[in-house]
This record gives sequence, structure tokens and C-alpha cells, in this order.
Amino acid sequence: RSPGRAWLDEQLAQLDPRWTLLGVLALIFLAYAPTLGFGLVYDDGWVLITNGFLREPDLALLLSPEGSARHVPDVFRPTSVLFDLLSYRLLGLNAAAHHALSVGLHLGVCALAYAFVRRIGGPRDLALAGCAAYGVMGLHAEVVSVVSYREDMLALGFALAAAWAASDALRGAPGRRWAPALAAVVLAALAAGAKLSVALWPLAWALIEWMDPFGRREARAPRRAAILALAALLALGVALALAQRYAVSGSGGLSPYAGDNPRLLAARPGIEGGAILAASAQIHLAYLAQMLVPVGLSPEYADFTSHWRAPASLLALGVFAGLVSFVVYAFVGAGARPALRRVALALLVAALLALPTANLVAMPNMRADRFTYASSLPIAFALAGACVRLGERLAARSEPAWVLAPLLVWMVVQASLAFAASSVYASNRSLWAAAEKRAPGSARTHAMLGLTRLQTAGRRAGEDPQILATVRRDCGRALALDRLEELAHVCMARAAASEGRAGAWVEARSRFARAVELAPDHEGVWLAALAQAELELLTPETASAEAKAAASARSEAWIRRAKAEYPYLAEVQLVDARLALRRGDAQAARESLGRARSLRPERWETVLALVELQLDLGHVPGAYAIWRQEATVLAGADPIARDHMLSRLRDAQRLGLRPDPIPLAEANPAPSSDLP
Repeated sequence: RSPGRAWLDEQLAQLDPRWTLLGVLALIFLAYAPTLGFGLVYDDGWVLITNGFLREPDLALLLSPEGSARHVPDVFRPTSVLFDLLSYRLLGLNAAAHHALSVGLHLGVCALAYAFVRRIGGPRDLALAGCAAYGVMGLHAEVVSVVSYREDMLALGFALAAAWAASDALRGAPGRRWAPALAAVVLAALAAGAKLSVALWPLAWALIEWMDPFGRREARAPRRAAILALAALLALGVALALAQRYAVSGSGGLSPYAGDNPRLLAARPGIEGGAILAASAQIHLAYLAQMLVPVGLSPEYADFTSHWRAPASLLALGVFAGLVSFVVYAFVGAGARPALRRVALALLVAALLALPTANLVAMPNMRADRFTYASSLPIAFALAGACVRLGERLAARSEPAWVLAPLLVWMVVQASLAFAASSVYASNRSLWAAAEKRAPGSARTHAMLGLTRLQTAGRRAGEDPQILATVRRDCGRALALDRLEELAHVCMARAAASEGRAGAWVEARSRFARAVELAPDHEGVWLAALAQAELELLTPETASAEAKAAASARSEAWIRRAKAEYPYLAEVQLVDARLALRRGDAQAARESLGRARSLRPERWETVLALVELQLDLGHVPGAYAIWRQEATVLAGADPIARDHMLSRLRDAQRLGLRPDPIPLAEANPAPSSDLP
């Protein structure tokens, strides 16, 4: 042993392994502690905030095509759905609590990685170093900072637990292998049920055990047949997840993005698979570089195509060819050292884990930092080992404690860049502002920037021409970049609807209809918006009875479709209530508002609609009771909308209205001075 390694082993021998691991995890926590102050951003809205399935779950839908027909969010990922269901029941929409849970999941993955390396015979110093190196990787900022991306952490966490169980069964006594083997099957199914990015984990585990990277098998060395048998059990777990995906697909496909989905760049006419793969080679070279130095990270990337003659593609091919040559030499070269074989094994495992997101099948995003969460794990351990070896050389020339210097320097750099990268995800505003600078060629970026401006402005947008002009500029840029980006059309539609003019509603209807054509799976809100736009196009004073009837029929058709296909979307129920009030059906409006309230109890618009319904029906006590009962929700309402409703409440009380009671809420009227 070198002096540095001897010193390190001596120090570790004096420390309790559990406390040492907890210390490393505490250092990792410090890198992501600021995320506890972040809000819910990006896909958190779709997965948590507007997901009515979490409020009214029907778990049978996770095993039936009906789940896809009803557009249950992430129905193809049952593990993630169940985890979101439990986390929502426990935490509600408390952003800080959800972010704490995400950081905890990341720490759990790091601890499981440490445990697995130790279980297969890895030395304690390498297991700790790899755990620390992986934990602070800047490339993981997106996964840890965005709550809805914890599916990647769930997938890898369950996969590592399955691998530990399989390795335990491999090394256990003959009579004690069944329990961990069965656990490995269940855990592998849960991993693949969270995300199929770990679909090739059984093969990766078999490769690791087959190559025996640390050469420390016990006297009862398992036969290779046992490795293959356990790998088959892990594959069975993955097959169970694939069977669930097949069961809910309805069409018999395994991909939720199958067909001529315009969202997929690979599905567009004139784009060949080779153009996608050439771009993918460049993307994966960038991933590899960012595992070393995480610069250039972005919350959004523009999809693109390339060709194999492009310099960037040739560079990627050259680098990968060199890595393949290195792997071949490490495994078959006569002079290859065990350390080189471990690095080669890490590269092979990383390549296997990267295949599911390598654009071999069409995906809505060609590139995203979160895609590297699993594949970066073996690279992190290889880099940690290299840092320790470099530290041994430094320690041989100076003090033994220098053995830790390279690893600490690398960790500080990575943690600093992770801290900076995660700050982008503090809010939707900061996220899309950063995306505009770092991915100016992304149509989705400009569309979301415009929609975020509209949401932030609230009702002021319709009264401020400057806000609308800025939003339309963002929407126009998105359309110029990609006319098949559905969010660009939604952005234009929302801007037009904010104006409120008859001509603007014509544009809104056209844009919403185009968005529905382009987005076959997220158009529930836009269907409801179409239903409302049909009626807004007509002015009661000038429209004929025939025109009103035709518009009403079209509106009813849109809302029926929206309610049938998106029964868990509160926005659809809210629009249905508005349409019911227009036709004078108070009972139907009450039922739809009650359903909207159940599906999304935190939504202030629904509460105001309930208050307004009570006032329209002349039931001041019921309106005031709702106002008092839902004070917490209304505290987050748009100030203009809240003040307007408060004025109506006071006016109604001053007029002394006393209606026939409607048993929506029971309360005695209070004096207007008690109103908040």
C-alpha cells in the first residue's frame, strides 16, 4: 500500500462506517439545501398541482386501457403515480416539503450506491468517494431541483436496491437465497415502473458480477449460471413493468409517444433516423463532458438534426471509437491492470444505462440533463477512483493527507456548479428567463415565457397593452422557430383571449383548435377553452337565434369531449360550470363546481366561482360562508379578482338581500365590517 492509502485506511478504521456515510450525505445535502426554498415549477403543474387523479384516485386505472383513455398523468409509470399519490396525501402542495423529499430521495440513491459497491466487495474508501462524487455532480441539478423529475431518482433507487438484493442472493447460503431473489424481482419491477431509463439494469448488474471488478469473491464463489439466473429474475421484474405499460396503452404499443405525434421531431416528414442519431452522438459526447465539468447546463434544449459528415458528429464518433478501443484493451490486453478494467466496466455500464434515452426510439425531448441521472453513476465512481489514485501520488511526494486533495477539489467545483445550476429552478419566471438565454432556439422556451408573463400579470394583462405586446412577441418568436409547437399556438390563443375583443376571440378559437390538433395527449384545458371561445364569439345583442344555437351546440360538443377524455382536470369542470350558468342551469353549475373543487381544492378560481354562483342566486349567507371557510385559499387569489368579489359581497349585504336558501353551506350572515 502507498503511504496515502495506508493513512486513509487508518483514518477510516477509527471511524464508525455509519457515521462516516452520514457525514458524506450531510455534505451532499449542503449542495442542494437551497432548493428547500424553491417553488413548484415546470412539469410540477401537470404532475402535482392540476392532477385531479391524486385527489380522487382509482388504482384500477393503472392496469387498464381506461387509464390512458382518461389521460391519467404518467399512467405508464405506476410507481411514480403511487409515490406522487402518497406524497400528496402527506404533504399537500407544500413546496418546501416536496423539495425536502426530493433531496432525501437523492441522498437515498447515494446511500444505496455506497451499499451496493460494498456488497460486491468494493473497498470502503472507494464506496465513500464514489457516493460523494455522485452526490454533488452538477449534472443532477435538474433532477433534484424539479419535484416532478424525482421519477429518475425513484427508478435508480429501486434499481440499486434490486441489484443489492440480487448480489445478496448470489452470495447467500443456499437456503437463504429465495427471499432476496424475490425482493430483487419486486424492486426491479418498481424501478422500471418508475421510469424505463433503467430497463437495461439487469444486464448491467450481470456484467458487473460477471467481471468481478474487485476480485473479492468469497470461498463459495457463485457459478456464472447463478448470475444468469438472477439476471433473468431482474429482467422478469422489468418485464412486469413492460406488461403494465402494454396493458394500459390500449393500442398495444409500449411507447406513450407512438404514432404520428407532431411533438416528436423524428416523426416529422423528411427527417431520417440517421439525422437524429448523428445529433444524438453529439448530445452524448456533451453529456460525457458535463459529467467532468458541468458547464452549459440549461433547463431547456432545442431539438435538432445533424449528419455524420458534420465535424461535431465526426468528433463524437472519434471519441467513442477511442473509448471502445480502450475498453477492448482493458479486457483483453495482456498488460491491462485491474484499475483499467474497473474503468472500462464503468464505461460499459454507463453506455448500457444511456441506451434507453439515446434517441433510438422517438422521444419528445432529444436531450435533457435528467437523462444522465442513471448513466452518470458508474462514471462518478470511476472519477472518484481516479481522484484517489492521483491523491496517492501526491501523498507519496508530500503529506499523507494529500491523498484526499484531488477528490475534495473536484467535489468543491462540482458542488459549486450544482448550486449555481439549481438556482435556475427557483421559479417558473427564473427558469424560462434562463432558458431564453441558454436555449434561444427552443420554440417551447419562448412560448412558455409568454404564458408565464400572462399568468404573472393575471387580469392586468387585458388592461395593459404593453404586457400583451410583450407576450405576443414571445409567442411570435415561438411560432417563427416551430409552427408545430403546440404551446406557441396556446400562447397566441391566451394572449388573444386576454384582450376580450370579438376579433381576438376568433383568433383564440383558431389557435386553440390548432393546439388540439398538434397535442394528442395534453389538450384537455384547450378543449375547454375552445368550448368557452365558441360562446364568446357571439354578442347577445347582434347574434341571431340560429347562430346562438349553433355556437351553443359546438360549445357543448367540445366540453362533452373534454369531460369524457379528461375527467380528472378541474379546469374542464370549471369551464363546464361557466357554460351551465350561461344557459341558466344553476344545478349543473353547482355540480361542476363541486367536482372542480374536489379535483383541485387549492384552486382559488373555483372558490371565487362558488362565491359568485351563490351571489347570482341571491344567497348571501352561503356566499359569505364560503368566503370565510376558504380564506386560506383566497389569500393566494389574484388581487383584482378578489377585490371585485369582495365588493360584490359588500354590495349584496348593504342591499339586504335575503334569498331562498340553497344548502351549499350553512352559516348566518355576518356584518360587512367583519369581511376581511
